Amino acid sequence: EERGQVLGRLAHVFRPEARPEEEAARRELLWQALRCAAQYVSSYRSRSAANNELGLDDVAAAAPSSLRMSIHNKSKDNGAQFPVKLAANVHRTPWHGSAELRFSRREKRAVIDVRMAAEMWHSHVPVVPDAAGASSRWLGKAQEEEEEEGAREASWLRYCARLEQARQPFAFADQATLPQGWRSEAALASLMTRAAAP
Repeated sequence: EERGQVLGRLAHVFRPEARPEEEAARRELLWQALRCAAQYVSSYRSRSAANNELGLDDVAAAAPSSLRMSIHNKSKDNGAQFPVKLAANVHRTPWHGSAELRFSRREKRAVIDVRMAAEMWHSHVPVVPDAAGASSRWLGKAQEEEEEEGAREASWLRYCARLEQARQPFAFADQATLPQGWRSEAALASLMTRAAAP
């Protein structure tokens, strides 16, 4: 009920309110939205070398060996930029969707695709990380690994722990295509690397 009232107010945010406290809140909301939009636009325009007079790119300065990703499709004729296809739909990038784990009969192995979460809510199973189990396995072998590799894995485990704590799915699994026992770590690793019959 409260959520519906808030959404109703947002739908009519440009209509002045009769009560002074609601009018003050409406004006503050509009001011904050306008200010944040201006900050976003100025930040976006300044971060790309093509968009400022000095040709400076602050992302390249902060991370010189990195690639700048974009949500926009790129022409293959552009030598400075190139398209990155991560899923069947070239416009479906990780920041547009969620990972889907399914078994591909054509490739004869499990594959990860990118789809909208809303497409999978009723047909797929959410996969939430088990950071505690992974952490105990990692601690047992940490001394045998190089320090840099251990740091990367520790960072990954922290990320998984946050997902687990928030009950945020790492991916959605299409159980209809996956074989029995796919949830175990060994079975999943096998499915990802070699052919297996579902």
